[in-house]
Amino acid sequence: KGGFYMRRSWKYYEGLLACLEEGGPGGALDPALRSRVQFGVGFFHFVISLVPASFLWLAEALGFEADRDNALRLLAESSRSAFLPRAPHATLLLAALENFFLERPGRAAKLISGLESRYPGCALPHMLHGFVARVQGRLQESVDTLKIAVERASVGGATQLALTAEYELGHNYFLQCQWESAIPIIEKYLETTKSKNFRAYGAYKLGFCYWMTGKHDLIAPLYRKVEGWVRPNFSFDKFALRKAQEYLQNEKFSKFDEKWVSASNFFEGKLFSSALEQVEASLVFICGDTARNMTEDEVESEIIEADPSVADTQHVDNWTRYLYLKGAALRGLGRLAEATEYLERALGMLGRVSREVYVLPHALVELAEMEIERILPNKTELEEEDDDENKTTEAALPVSEAKDESSVEDKVARLQRALAMLKRAQGDFGTYDFDKQLGYRINKNNTKAKAGLKDLQEGEEGNK
Repeated sequence: KGGFYMRRSWKYYEGLLACLEEGGPGGALDPALRSRVQFGVGFFHFVISLVPASFLWLAEALGFEADRDNALRLLAESSRSAFLPRAPHATLLLAALENFFLERPGRAAKLISGLESRYPGCALPHMLHGFVARVQGRLQESVDTLKIAVERASVGGATQLALTAEYELGHNYFLQCQWESAIPIIEKYLETTKSKNFRAYGAYKLGFCYWMTGKHDLIAPLYRKVEGWVRPNFSFDKFALRKAQEYLQNEKFSKFDEKWVSASNFFEGKLFSSALEQVEASLVFICGDTARNMTEDEVESEIIEADPSVADTQHVDNWTRYLYLKGAALRGLGRLAEATEYLERALGMLGRVSREVYVLPHALVELAEMEIERILPNKTELEEEDDDENKTTEAALPVSEAKDESSVEDKVARLQRALAMLKRAQGDFGTYDFDKQLGYRINKNNTKAKAGLKDLQEGEEGNK
């Protein structure tokens, strides 16, 4: 039923846009209505472009159309005047797309800064600023702007928005392993929110904060509530439930978990040196809570040589998680050869991992991204500034050879290898934790690699 109404909405927007662009009866629509139509069509075009290729045929069969370039063009036109009703919404969406999907953070920052100046009392631009700063590793800037968002939303009477902004602030403290600072914020959210969002995963994070601060008696009563807060088809909720159930069964987090979760938090916050330090500190606890002064080779030999019928599956999972996260942290530090070694060693545990299978497709995506970025490096802010402002709608990322002197044939082969890794990550592991979130990364990298491959092949044909 929801799909039916979405399709009807799309068809209304599509008809109105045709009138606007073909000079039909609605061609003289007032600017306010024109802005609404452009926003609506641009929104639909972009959302449908995010549908995985394996399901895109179904969306198109229902009458939807995916056109990311057109989406960006229409959103840019809708955002042009500050006095039009959909201009701020279009600008917010355009800024999010520039940062999270097109990897042009310089343009996103300019759009967000303009919104913050134009609407100083509005919380949403500051919230988006906080998200963007976080994913770019500027956690203190994210903290500062989210505090402003909380204050603006509270003053404006937007209670739920203020709660959500404050929860995101608490998540920043969690990523920095500032457990005491995160606790009251997540407690307040769970006690006060009327939304189903973040309940299950927020409870998991709160329980871990309790563990790290010695408040162990508060964890079990909280974790017994998690199952009732899980939303169907939400990856983070399912992960939270699994971890809550493991805790209730074991009545503890392991010493390895203490180090590994801290490392994972630092990694998400782009604090790669701290992530590497913590993951390396977890090595002595891979085979149990009693620290064992073993080298990586000794741990690996003990795990690999153990009879699979009697081997401790938790030790296998710990070792695989260690290899993955160490490789990912090394990649963040630019130590790509070492990162490749550890990620490939993690993949070598395929068939042995039992519960933490999700690290294997994540390792494949890390390897594929490294290969793609060597050949198609992301633009620097200076390169973004040099672009013609009218090219904001161009979704394809250009091929740059500034950082890679290999032959076209070699680049083509490596991009094809990266695409094969992405295909494996998407189809070879069934259901696993964070599959939907990883799916967005896979689709984004598929789009980038295929566009780069096409440019390389066409350029080679043109040189013949």
